[in-house]
Amino acid sequence: MTKHIIFLLVVISVLFISCKDDDPTEPVGIVLSQNDFILFGSYAGECPADCVTIYKITSENLSIAPSTEYPFGTTYYESEYELLSQNKFEMSQDIVSNLPTQLLGQPSGEV
Repeated sequence: MTKHIIFLLVVISVLFISCKDDDPTEPVGIVLSQNDFILFGSYAGECPADCVTIYKITSENLSIAPSTEYPFGTTYYESEYELLSQNKFEMSQDIVSNLPTQLLGQPSGEV
């Protein structure tokens, strides 16, 4: 009988110790501040036309680069950006919130 009580106490203790109360209001992933931005997109090396799509996301909006110039890994990608709709910005928030926070420790341009 005492073995059953001890076993039950151990099981209850493990359940209470292993449970973690997650705070749903705590942000997950990266949170962009006022001057932060992320550039992301795609480009194809052997493509006849319109092979580059680069987006810029900030804490307030999402933009697209109309330029079709290829980005070079040794220089910063500069372009004028065209603002996209608020609806597209809201859809893009999953991209930012799902990026691992470990990327913040990388030197600029090396992610």
